[in-house]
Amino acid sequence: MSTNTVTIKGEEWPVKLSFSAMKRSLPLFGLRFVTDFEKMLSMLSHDGESEGEGTPAEAVVPFIHNVILAGLSFTCDDREAPGEAAVEYALDEDMGFYVTVIQALSPQQEEPAGKASTAGKKKPRTTKP
Repeated sequence: MSTNTVTIKGEEWPVKLSFSAMKRSLPLFGLRFVTDFEKMLSMLSHDGESEGEGTPAEAVVPFIHNVILAGLSFTCDDREAPGEAAVEYALDEDMGFYVTVIQALSPQQEEPAGKASTAGKKKPRTTKP
């Protein structure tokens, strides 16, 4: 399993939505239980056109910081994570940065190497004697 990266002040940082990042982030969204994880994901991907809650503004910077911490831990990267001030600076510089982080956390729809698509290639039926 791989992680994706985001760029803050010209430096690449891995991001990952792990259990520890989720556990630290749930209270930011006003949620308490691990079973509320689906609701948190719904809040993260809220497009503003349907009913429901989006991501609280005060949760954006700590959430991004949490997923960077999880990415560093997952990749065994010894660097110190950028502070919340650096994350806020990245958001100030590029309002699309939040969307970039969410896209980096989204699962990639890649087909594993070496596995060719077998659609339409079924074994012919044989009759039993």
